[in-house]
Amino acid sequence: MKTTFTLPVSAIVGILSCGLANAADTGTINFSGTILAAACNVVVASENQTILMGSASNSALSTAIGATALPTNFNISIADCPDDPTNISIRFAGSADAGNPTLLALNSGSVASGFGIALFESDGSTRINLGADSVSQAVPAAGATLNFVARLMATSVSIVAGAYSATADFTVIYN
Repeated sequence: MKTTFTLPVSAIVGILSCGLANAADTGTINFSGTILAAACNVVVASENQTILMGSASNSALSTAIGATALPTNFNISIADCPDDPTNISIRFAGSADAGNPTLLALNSGSVASGFGIALFESDGSTRINLGADSVSQAVPAAGATLNFVARLMATSVSIVAGAYSATADFTVIYN
């Protein structure tokens, strides 16, 4: 009978010692960041804008997925930056299009469908994917106007005609 009690006790002691060895593991987490002297201000007229993109025929987009129409310029003005030039970029966010998540989706209630809104740098050809940062730009203390282009971009060759709208939020990113 003594052997019967000795084996289970040995097994329990062995199991407990393994658990104790694992519980002794440690690690380190380092946190770091930057405190900015001051942030730039978004000019009031740039905070809440409505950009009228105009009208296009559905045939302008139905030629191929990725076809674009109605390039429309818009800008975001920044002022009252720190004394030293500050490098900033803009990150656009919003609901992603189901057919192409790099595009801004149309708002619910839009009658038109089969496309999303593509965002571009001021050159009109360099894409800014939804959720990604625009090209970094130096902004002097007086401020600057950052220029962008929006275009309709087909996500289907079946474009449904009708009214549409889309909504993007933006964040100024300090580099």
